[in-house]
Amino acid sequence: DIVIDRQKMASEGMVVLVAQVSTADSRLLSKPLVTSFGLVADRNDKAFAAEMEDVLEHFLLNLKPGLIENPKALENDLRQVVRKHIYRKMKKYPLIVPHVFVM
Repeated sequence: DIVIDRQKMASEGMVVLVAQVSTADSRLLSKPLVTSFGLVADRNDKAFAAEMEDVLEHFLLNLKPGLIENPKALENDLRQVVRKHIYRKMKKYPLIVPHVFVM
């Protein structure tokens, strides 16, 4: 598993998403942190981060009822949404590591 993840990171890149979400209204409590490695050029990094923030906000607006109570399922659904978006834009499947803190 570790070898496969490392090969994937080397060929496809990696995206780390860190977000704090409110339990009450499923909204972002602060600006999410988006970091990518080996996916976009450094000059395009800010634009990519802004794009991922928009994807995250759209995901939270259309969240399934009850999903906010299950952080693991929330992270898995977010991973799928981000994976589809990145594939549509870049034709790559990077390693995606979401960290969603529900408060």
